[in-house]
Amino acid sequence: MISNDPSARAVRLPLALLILLIITAAISGGLNRGDVIIVMVVRLMAVICLAAAIVKLPTARLQGVRIPLALLALLAIWMVLQLVPLPPSIWTTLPGRERLASAANTVGMPQPWMAISIVPMRTLNSLLALLIPAAALVMTAWLPKETWMTQIRIIVAVGVVSAVLALVQISGSPDSSWYLYNVRQKGGAVGLFANRNHQAVLLATMFPMLAVLGVRAARVRGRGLAVALSCMAIAIFLLPLIFITGSRGGLVVAAVSLIATMALVWPFMRKLQLSRKWLAVGGGLVAIVALGLVATLLSDRSLAMKRLTETDVGEEQRVLVVEPIVRLIRENLPIGTGFGTFDPAFRAIEPYSQLFRTYLNHAHSDPLEFVSDGGVPAACILLAFVFWWLKTTFTIWARPRVGDTARMATIVTALLMISSLVDYPLRTPLAAMIFALLIGWMSRAVANHDAADIDVIDRKDHPTSARRDREHRVPG
Repeated sequence: MISNDPSARAVRLPLALLILLIITAAISGGLNRGDVIIVMVVRLMAVICLAAAIVKLPTARLQGVRIPLALLALLAIWMVLQLVPLPPSIWTTLPGRERLASAANTVGMPQPWMAISIVPMRTLNSLLALLIPAAALVMTAWLPKETWMTQIRIIVAVGVVSAVLALVQISGSPDSSWYLYNVRQKGGAVGLFANRNHQAVLLATMFPMLAVLGVRAARVRGRGLAVALSCMAIAIFLLPLIFITGSRGGLVVAAVSLIATMALVWPFMRKLQLSRKWLAVGGGLVAIVALGLVATLLSDRSLAMKRLTETDVGEEQRVLVVEPIVRLIRENLPIGTGFGTFDPAFRAIEPYSQLFRTYLNHAHSDPLEFVSDGGVPAACILLAFVFWWLKTTFTIWARPRVGDTARMATIVTALLMISSLVDYPLRTPLAAMIFALLIGWMSRAVANHDAADIDVIDRKDHPTSARRDREHRVPG
């Protein structure tokens, strides 16, 4: 709880702004189109967060997130360059622009000035979408680490709301008003999203967060174990819903999430001395989840297992289009077609043999689409980020005094990146905000090594460090 001392009062503004950002991102969680009002609202909230940070946040505090913020800035700069109009003598010589040039020649028009992006408005929308992760990174730099647990609780609450909403959705009509978007997978348990895969991935990322909340609570005498078991009960409630979504990718991410979560909490579970009563309660919860999973698998609601066992993955559209997507990338190297332009760019080269009743709005592989849109500069930024993430993750897990909140952040960001290999969850405002927030935590965890930056869990393990921290506290 935030007290009334001056340092606590200084936290109230950024924490309130971040909570509003999370809520608005949750409401607009499933869409990233710039022509939807709710998406405009969350971007406006991001602008407010950034404006408040410009006025109130000391520049030195940004040092903790300087590398991910710099990479995001490089990406924004490349997007801006893609929007600069070029004279015909230049853009007509760019790779992959022959079709555009021939169109003007066919109708007898003079060649116009054009940008690198083949659809500038879509690239502008992609540029504005960066406001959300930028705001999340800045708010991470602004808020002290003592607020991280509060932020986790809010994110978990959003996940639970999405899960409950999904239950309501599948209990009613496919045309029910409980679905937030007109463009969606009808009849699916999509929750706050428009896509079953994004819902499943969000639920899967809840397990490491619940584990951190549970471990923290289990260390507190009295009702701590009850809170820890409540976290376990929430996880048990969420697990069957991943099967119900019908997302095969969600099943894979959930399996990885559960294994990583066990690795995260196992050192602490060994130290806990639980009474028979709590062991009985925990065993009962495990039995309940086992029965629930069996019932789900045997029911007609386990769409994920049905799709996993009955569908020929090799015949699916997203597998068939990999080859033409790679060809699209080669044709437009080294500059790409412009961020956000995958749909029109792919339609121009889509093979007739692969025309379906549904169109491909995204490549369903964010690395491929990222390079297709941004070319070599985007690929360099992506590789730099992956290198930074791997180095930071190794550092976090190699240092025993780095708290489990930072380790949890490495797991959740890894889950989102794994999902991005075959989908595009990070293009939704909610997932982008969560990802940027946790990347900021990872960056801060390795940027400062003094006692003030050790996670609260570790302070309880090291009373001497905690006492030294109280005697010589470093702001933030």
